Amino acid sequence: MQTDNAIEPTPLDLREYLGLLRLRKWMILAITALFVGGALFFSYRQTPIYEAHAKVLVKGVPLPGSPIAPLPNLETERELLASQAVADLVDDKLEDSGERDDGQGTLSVSVAVETEILDIRFSHPEPVQAQLMAQTYAEAYLEFRRDELVNDLLASSEAIRRQIDELNEQLARLEAKAADAEGTPRATTLQTRASSVIGQIAILQQQLTELTPPERLRVGQVVEPAEVPSAPSSPNHLKNGVLGLLAGLAAGIAAVFLRERLDDRLRGRPDLESRIGAPVLAVVPQIPTWRRQKDAVLVTLTDPRSAASEAYRTLRTGLLFAAARHEARTILVTSAEAGEGKTATTANLGVALAQANKRVILVSADLRRPRLSTFFGVSKEPGLTNLLQGDIELAAAIRAPGIDNLRLVASGPVPHDPAELLGSEAMRIILQQLARSADFVLIDGPPVLALADAIVLAPLADGVVYIADAQKTGRSAVDHARQQLDQVQARLIGCVLNNFNPSKAGGYQYQYRYYYSERYGDPVREADPSELAARNGGRTSASRTR
Repeated sequence: MQTDNAIEPTPLDLREYLGLLRLRKWMILAITALFVGGALFFSYRQTPIYEAHAKVLVKGVPLPGSPIAPLPNLETERELLASQAVADLVDDKLEDSGERDDGQGTLSVSVAVETEILDIRFSHPEPVQAQLMAQTYAEAYLEFRRDELVNDLLASSEAIRRQIDELNEQLARLEAKAADAEGTPRATTLQTRASSVIGQIAILQQQLTELTPPERLRVGQVVEPAEVPSAPSSPNHLKNGVLGLLAGLAAGIAAVFLRERLDDRLRGRPDLESRIGAPVLAVVPQIPTWRRQKDAVLVTLTDPRSAASEAYRTLRTGLLFAAARHEARTILVTSAEAGEGKTATTANLGVALAQANKRVILVSADLRRPRLSTFFGVSKEPGLTNLLQGDIELAAAIRAPGIDNLRLVASGPVPHDPAELLGSEAMRIILQQLARSADFVLIDGPPVLALADAIVLAPLADGVVYIADAQKTGRSAVDHARQQLDQVQARLIGCVLNNFNPSKAGGYQYQYRYYYSERYGDPVREADPSELAARNGGRTSASRTR
């Protein structure tokens, strides 16, 4: 496909991303509200949990014979506090006090940084039970640790007592043997051995004294007793709401970009230009009066002061400029698929050119689904098909629909072989003859995709104008249509973005209307169709048919 200026696709910039988010703001807000509502719903449905704290200072116990108490391993003590042995002792203490553990609570123990303090936290649905369990665990841990140390000391003491008993028995035997050997040299040796045993007994007795546990052995103390919590620690409704808000915003933004990626529709004028490779000559807004797609409306005549009419006049200006650059007089108007507004564009563009004193001949070349003649209220027969088959002369096929400078060649009857007729030598000769008697020949062609008609017709025209519907044309359809036109080296001189909805666009807005007055500068009211018909000599009465 031949184009004057190659337009390279450009990625979305920051403004387009922000525009997309602004366009889909209600979708983002709806998803965010859903997440926040769900988070708060589940948060308020949760059972309130109360957490009580108790802090225990762990002290080291001096080893026998050493005045310095070694520092305890707090990680070991933390595991000890959470052990089943301490839990069993807690159950015993609760049973002794007439209380019980219902198993609904959760214990957690942590070590305060750079201290010898264990932070005991117990969570429970009942605040009083949480306080009781935290305090009981603190006391049970100290009691368990104290009992373990006492048991260790007693075990060591028992071993020393057994050694003392053995030494006492040995001493008794030595003393008995020394008495029997009194007055002999052997008696002196036995007494020396007995003295040695007495010294060993003295040393062991000293060790036994050191291993005797004090009446109040301090292995630690509760430095912060547990108190009854006044407020639940969870659920935190504010925190859950904020998390729901953040998650909802993230999900909403992700959904917007996912929808945008999955959405195959065109993203506006720059997207169409980058994909088709030609400039957009005009953007035609939606026309509220077109309730049904089958309505044939010449808005340039029925409502010449509307934004749509001004868009067709803009198209006329762009086409005049593009046609002058390409020396194009025969223009094929086509689209990717049916229903994208190519026939309405051809008809209204023809009227706009005729209003600018350009001699225009419209050719209805969509031989499978002809609609161009309905815009002007004339019969489709005889027409182009009769002309191509040699049934009539060219002059008999040209109609005057009642608009100055405008002529029409209707489609004629639907043929069996439209592609062969449109690509024939006769078609080329007819277009050349029409071009010699008019400034512009506008051909309402068939759609490009799924049919070969437009592909065989495109090389016969001086230029091609591509029509895309902003609401329904897919980007893949535009890409495919461009590839089809490339294959026959069609000259694409411009495109039109049709059926554009300003309310769904981020920035391109039609916020104005053009009014014409008989006196310069004086605003006038909108004229109704009958008044417009009177101004145009009654020629618009057949401009709209249903």
